[in-house]
Amino acid sequence: MRGSRINGYIGEFKSSFLSCEKDTETIIKKLFVDSKPYSDMLKRLLLINTPDCLNDMTNPVYLKKIKETSIQDLKEQGYLRFGPKLTLGENEEVKSFIGEYIPDEYLLDESKNISMGPLALQKDFYEKRKELADAMVISKDIIKEVSEEFYKITGRKYDLYEKYMLDDAEIGIVVLNSTAGTTKDVIDDLRAKGIKAGMLKPRAFRPLPWNEISLELKELKALAILDKADSVNAYSGPLFSEITSAMYSSRVYVPTINYIYGLGGVDVKTDDILKVFEKLENMSKTYRSDKTTYYLGLDD
Repeated sequence: MRGSRINGYIGEFKSSFLSCEKDTETIIKKLFVDSKPYSDMLKRLLLINTPDCLNDMTNPVYLKKIKETSIQDLKEQGYLRFGPKLTLGENEEVKSFIGEYIPDEYLLDESKNISMGPLALQKDFYEKRKELADAMVISKDIIKEVSEEFYKITGRKYDLYEKYMLDDAEIGIVVLNSTAGTTKDVIDDLRAKGIKAGMLKPRAFRPLPWNEISLELKELKALAILDKADSVNAYSGPLFSEITSAMYSSRVYVPTINYIYGLGGVDVKTDDILKVFEKLENMSKTYRSDKTTYYLGLDD
């Protein structure tokens, strides 16, 4: 949800919890219809762009507007935005996609004694590790094949990574998991202001699509890689190390900084991500940063 600026009471009215709900339409209905008087207050904040909207609670014009505004009106006016609904496949369809699990060996088979994870001496161990590395290389193609099969069944496609407004971006962020959703909200706001921001979210880390990701980032003027982990190596987080190494191997040279964030479950809000983009805007003009790694919310 998005709202307007209202005389210092509210800079930008947003709610990200709705994106976690299975039935967003129902949540919106409860929020704006069933939860009086809270729904009227939310409508007041969203709809009435005047300095006195929170003070003048009896203004008949305001009351009429709040009463007559429906959920559909809020959607059409751009105050509410819905993503695709969550759909679940039928059991048999899901089972046919996953397949039946048939292990090569059963650990609790009393009729057949086996050893799991026995000692491997140097030569055998070395060869097995090479086989594992080879399997990781070809797994990228397998992931793509399975993704295509999943798409045909569900209509949802998941590649090795996800891009968001990256193709024409000048500044960008690489980030994993749910923080990508928060980053998208900030990108939407920046784009509305004419700032060409974008994001790349890796879906596969092992295998790492190193060359593909590097080429996606090559046109950026400045890049931040966000790590929700710290390598404690006096240099950077693990994702930063991997991505920048991949970029170097792909001959992609973009000014890049690292942000460690969210350790121990610390919340990361849109304001935090906005600070990262503001840093990148400055870097895109100067091509310089005072250091490589920052701790988001601590190194301001």
